[in-house]
Amino acid sequence: MIRQKIILKFYLLVILLIALIIPVNECHGQTEDRISGRYINVTFLDQLPDQIPGSIPVYCLEINFTGSDSAEIYNGFEEFKLAYRKEGDNFLFVKAVQGNDLSFINNEAGVIILADSVWTGRPTKSVFRKVSEDNYTGDNKWVIEKYLNEKMIAGDYLLFENTNTPGQVVKFLSDGNVEGLRNYKTYSVCFAGDCTGETSPVSNTVTFKTISNESVTFSFRYDRKNNSVVFYDLSEPVSDIKGERKILGVSFELRKKNNN
Repeated sequence: MIRQKIILKFYLLVILLIALIIPVNECHGQTEDRISGRYINVTFLDQLPDQIPGSIPVYCLEINFTGSDSAEIYNGFEEFKLAYRKEGDNFLFVKAVQGNDLSFINNEAGVIILADSVWTGRPTKSVFRKVSEDNYTGDNKWVIEKYLNEKMIAGDYLLFENTNTPGQVVKFLSDGNVEGLRNYKTYSVCFAGDCTGETSPVSNTVTFKTISNESVTFSFRYDRKNNSVVFYDLSEPVSDIKGERKILGVSFELRKKNNN
């Protein structure tokens, strides 16, 4: 009888231990279904500077997983939040496209592959890479513009203005600040929104802000031969008409400093 009681107590102890272990495992499984961190669209960035940013179709440019089951989304001119959930080996953004879910893969290498082909019209899916920007000093909470600047225009240049003689050094910083160019203090390369239709024909544009906070917009193109960026004046905006400003003559040229 004593032996039977000992055996019974042993089995009860085993059952109790199993009951304690199961919730821990379930909780661990839920943790694996959560994603954290900030991801930028490298499929978009890899097409720069050969393509005009505003002409590249994208579902979004940046994803920031700030909640346990939701992410903040930025497409360049608006931001919104989407819930997500695990389904099999993949994840789904809930009601992301016209009420339909949008699937994505999250791998261990800090890469997300978003199945956005229907939206972009591209045969391949978009790849997003995880980035750490804890010390980012830009005014905007989104960091994609920093990476766009690095692709498009950030760097050290020599100024050529109405002469073939190089002038002072001009620095375009990736955080949107500019040094040594007239009285400009910041710049913003157009990549989404109304500015994409600023010129006729459509071109790359950049808007500078002066020390007195006035805005000036130029069209620009790359001169591969001289390793430079050429900036063009634009006609004045027409009242009651958005964009369609004519591209006029050269305003100034910036040649990469290491080219001289």
